[in-house]
Order: sequence, then C-alpha cells, then structure tokens
Amino acid sequence: MIEQVRVQYYTSIDSTNIEAHRLFASGQRGPLFLLADEQTAGKGRLDRNWASLRGNCYSTLILPFCHSAGVTDKDLISRVATASPGEKRQFPLLCQCPFPFGEGGATRRMRSLCAAEDNSDQHSNAEVDISVVPQIGFVIALAVADVVRTLSPAEPKLKWPNDVLVGGAKIAGILSEVLSTNPLTIAIGCGINVAHSPTGLAYPATCLNAEGANTDRDSVFQSYRAALAKWFTLWNNGQGFAAIRAAWVQQAIGIGETVSMTIGTQHLTGTFEGLTEQGAVVLKPAIGPPHILHAGDLHIPSLARLRNGHS
Repeated sequence: MIEQVRVQYYTSIDSTNIEAHRLFASGQRGPLFLLADEQTAGKGRLDRNWASLRGNCYSTLILPFCHSAGVTDKDLISRVATASPGEKRQFPLLCQCPFPFGEGGATRRMRSLCAAEDNSDQHSNAEVDISVVPQIGFVIALAVADVVRTLSPAEPKLKWPNDVLVGGAKIAGILSEVLSTNPLTIAIGCGINVAHSPTGLAYPATCLNAEGANTDRDSVFQSYRAALAKWFTLWNNGQGFAAIRAAWVQQAIGIGETVSMTIGTQHLTGTFEGLTEQGAVVLKPAIGPPHILHAGDLHIPSLARLRNGHS
C-alpha cells in the first residue's frame, strides 16, 4: 500500500520533483516518497515558481505502473503459472507497495504468460496507458481536500485542473510529471501549505494553520499518505475514474457558470458544463457545439468575486 512506501528525507533540496528525475536517471524505479523540509527551487504547473518555506509539506512520490506487489521473481512466476485467467489479469496492475527496482525477467515473463493465455482478451496484458496520466491530478486534489477537512474546520473547493482552494485561496501545489513511458513511471509532486503560504503571487494563498488547524508537517504527510491510498484504490488505474470525476465535481467551483479559458493567445467563453470521461473541460459557447479543452487557464467569475471579498 502507498502508506507503506519507503520515505527518503531531505533537509533542503532544490525540488523533490527535480530530485525524482535525478534518481530515476540513476536507476531508482520506486515506489519511493521524497520528503523535504524546504525546497529552494520549487515549481508548479506551467513551470511557475512555488515558494517552499520550512514548516510546510513538500513531497514527491515516484510511482511505477508496471510491477506486481511485494513478491520475488520466483514467487511471481509461480503465481502467474498457476493462476486462473481472472487472477492473471490482476498481476500487471498498478503497484502500491515496495517492489525490487527495475523491470526484471519475471515481470516480462509474467506479461508474456498473461498475453498468451488469451490473445483475444485485450485486458489480459493489462497495464496503465499513458492517456490516463492526466487523471492523476484529480486523484491528488481529492486527497489534499481530505487532508484539509481532516486537520482543519475549513471546507475546500476544487478548481480545474488540480487546484485546492480555501476561501478562494490556494492551499497546495500539485505537479505530476512522467519520468518514463516504458515502463510508465510518474513523479507525483505535492506541496501542502501547513505553517506558511507564498506571497507575491498573482492569486491569494493560505495555509492549514491560518485556516484553524493546529498541526505540523509530519501529521500532514501521514494524513496525505492515507488519503492518497484511499483515492488511488478507488481510481484503480483509471478503471474507477468515473467515481473520481463524480467526487471531484461535487467539490468543484465554477460548474454551471459562465467561465472563460485561456489557451495561449486564444480566449474561449461559455458555460462550464462539466468534465469528459477523461477529465477535460466541457465548455458550451452561446452558439455552436461544446469545446472539449484538455489544457489552459480557467477563469471563474465567482472565484474572482470570492477573492475580492464579495459573495
């Protein structure tokens, strides 16, 4: 389980996500949590800077999507060879507990056995497709929202694609990056404001202790790991994204409103009707078919009013 993944601690580092790239390049395949007291070069979505003072929670999870769980190569081969067809389809799914680094011969043999069992069954060699990677941001946002509710009296709101807000102010920074596509491995970066919040931003920010919590970094990290395990289990390698999407929509701000989306120099306006099956924004203009938007900056008038102190 994610709650049992080993944690590597840092007193100070440029960025836990940057360190994840370095470790992966040197042979580290995860799963592994990186947890830092401070970051000197924290970053967010679209390469925006994210201030990272001591007292907050800065972590990155190196998460592989190709290994079975906690068994030796010998055990793995034996399990696959004697498993039923239904059991075989479960082995290659997302690993949520420690496993030897890299993709060993047993994993490759496991795949060939699963595929050979029934070539007509496209799920027999089940792996997580890179197309579901954007869904992970929604999983992380829901986990952070759980942390906020668990440790403070605040009621968080979610803004597409992965912002977690309290009273319109940002309380966390989330950045997932692909370390490798073969095998698929993701670096899931998350900075949760505990004792401090960044200043000098284009938008307001807050922290847990400013919102009524009385907590510390270690307590926040443990809460985050538990919430992450819960939501990743529900997500189930993308098979459970419908439930993730429904939970996200329930906590979202802006749905049903007239909003705008900026994509480079392009500006689109319409009703925010919801999310597609893959998590893209459905924006319905006054005239014409809906726009399906996978990237961009979403501008929500009610959020702007909230941030300006209006209801």
